[in-house]
Amino acid sequence: MITTSKNDAPAARGHVPANNNSQGWGVAAFIVALALGCAFTAHYIHERTYRSPNDPAAPVTTKEHLPHA
Repeated sequence: MITTSKNDAPAARGHVPANNNSQGWGVAAFIVALALGCAFTAHYIHERTYRSPNDPAAPVTTKEHLPHA
């Protein structure tokens, strides 16, 4: 069946099969791996550098902990 409109050339209508199985899965996997890598890196840095405010051995280096004049 051929359909036409005022300004368009004749176009054949028919079924176009979709191939959704291989579109973008590599990029999606890369983004997921990147997000997981960032989360694990942030956790690792947190574990290596965090010191509890209640830790008596924590250094006092900020001016807010100095006695006021």
